[in-house]
Amino acid sequence: MKQTIQNESSFTITSNFDAPINIKNEFLYYVKRVFIDIFIGIPVLILAFFLLLFKKQIKKRSSKKIILGTVPIIIFKTYNDVLKKEFNTTLFVLKDWSEGNFHNGITLNDISTSFIAKRPFSLGTYFAFIWSILNFELFFLYFNSGFLERTIWWRLEPIIYQLFDKKVVLFPYGSDVWTVDKMSNLKKKYALTLFDKKYFDMDFKRIKRNIWWSKYVNAIFTLIDFIKFLPRFDILTLHGHILLDIEEKPIFIKKDKIKIVHFANDEFRKGTKNISLILENLSKERDDFEYEILVSISRDTLLKKCEEADIIIDTFIDGFLQYTTLEAAIKGKVVLANLDNDLNDFFKYINNEYYEKHFKQMPIINYNIYNLEVKLLELLNNKEEIVEISKNTYDFTLNIIEENKKFIINFTNKLLEKRY
Repeated sequence: MKQTIQNESSFTITSNFDAPINIKNEFLYYVKRVFIDIFIGIPVLILAFFLLLFKKQIKKRSSKKIILGTVPIIIFKTYNDVLKKEFNTTLFVLKDWSEGNFHNGITLNDISTSFIAKRPFSLGTYFAFIWSILNFELFFLYFNSGFLERTIWWRLEPIIYQLFDKKVVLFPYGSDVWTVDKMSNLKKKYALTLFDKKYFDMDFKRIKRNIWWSKYVNAIFTLIDFIKFLPRFDILTLHGHILLDIEEKPIFIKKDKIKIVHFANDEFRKGTKNISLILENLSKERDDFEYEILVSISRDTLLKKCEEADIIIDTFIDGFLQYTTLEAAIKGKVVLANLDNDLNDFFKYINNEYYEKHFKQMPIINYNIYNLEVKLLELLNNKEEIVEISKNTYDFTLNIIEENKKFIINFTNKLLEKRY
């Protein structure tokens, strides 16, 4: 439910004054949910318990050791492509709403009947839960991607994993941990509310669920600013992303006319309106650049447009590098992004030897919405600098990716060695 913005004198209005939640729809949803979870969920969970007891008694080893799932987010797609070269992995989602953009593994359609697959979040979630605990030993999950997440039995899932000696690693990705209640970044809080007026409705669930799962799982990855929202963290890193299909280092040449591109999956959360206005005004003053503002485009189009660009402007709201930012950087593009100094200082505090050098070498240009025009003018007035920054950007990003690949393989090895 996206909102419109109106300014009247000193007042900003972000609502049409309708309630975010319709009580009738909410009531019907919970009635249906409880009915399914009692009359289908209870028998299934009892069956699962006895199947696991039987399997534990005969000590049968699974041929499929690792599962990554169960929602289509780019992190596990890339991690799986790295891990499958060393381990027996399966990338699984209940339903691929990304249409292949963020998932290249199997879905409910591949492990069940069409009748079950058409009901991924009712019958499907229970079927997939039994299938997974009988076949896998190590689970990579997001905080909201547990198989029983949408059921009233979600608290039982991490307990069942622990009782039957399954290993679980949790990875946050964003909306599974970010809560409006704890959001200290006011720009981001404002953007999330504009993006979805109901976003806050899941805050209590996010907090309760994340604390509950943190009690029972083996490890929790904490990337970027997620430490602010999580009660526990075992592995901390500023950049946890892995990129695939990396090409050879591009050839960099000085251009007379520069192309500037800004990507956004949502204009509110990325501050697109402000960036667009600055570029529009600047284009009226000089003709040595062209620009494109691209919102909610397909992944294929995004990568194509990235190839065409010389300068990529990332959001000024989040305070850290996005996945698409690194994709642009590995293509040797000059990248402007907002980098949270407090967040950077924290990582220097916990690992100064690495991050002090890391930030000194970082070729990403740190900007905010108030100095964006100045930063762009510095680049446009010195096009040789664009070439030099582009060369450093590729090397810097490649090093991050190789480090991340090495770590996730070593980490997985350690987990499996403890089990076996």
